[in-house]
Amino acid sequence: MPRISRIFLGFSLIYLVVGAFFGLLVGMGKVFPELSERFLSLIHVHINFMIFGFFLNFILAVSYWIFPRLKEGTSRGNTFLYAFSFFLLNFALIFDAVNFLFLKQSRFFVFSSLVFFSLLIFIFGSFRRIKPPPFGEK
Repeated sequence: MPRISRIFLGFSLIYLVVGAFFGLLVGMGKVFPELSERFLSLIHVHINFMIFGFFLNFILAVSYWIFPRLKEGTSRGNTFLYAFSFFLLNFALIFDAVNFLFLKQSRFFVFSSLVFFSLLIFIFGSFRRIKPPPFGEK
């Protein structure tokens, strides 16, 4: 498995554990009414960590690993694009969590823009690997 895929997967598992912990706290807020005000507000971070942190990192790791290599050899393309995509995605998640937990506000537009550009960069880097060859060429 390529190194970038292992890094994506490692962070994916970290987000799974942290997101599940926030989910546990949200659940405790529903069971214990005295904690509900404090813990139910964590659902925003829980959802972002599980969907964008765990699932999206996992999907990007597996897709980088499983997409066919370029015809020219064993290369998977420009690794800088994939590394930058990884940085943007995880920066967006941490930025949003810090803003929400400590500043009590969500910068959803900034978060969603960073995630969008991260995906756009990943797709741009992968496009040469997934498009079919021209007609008549094998």
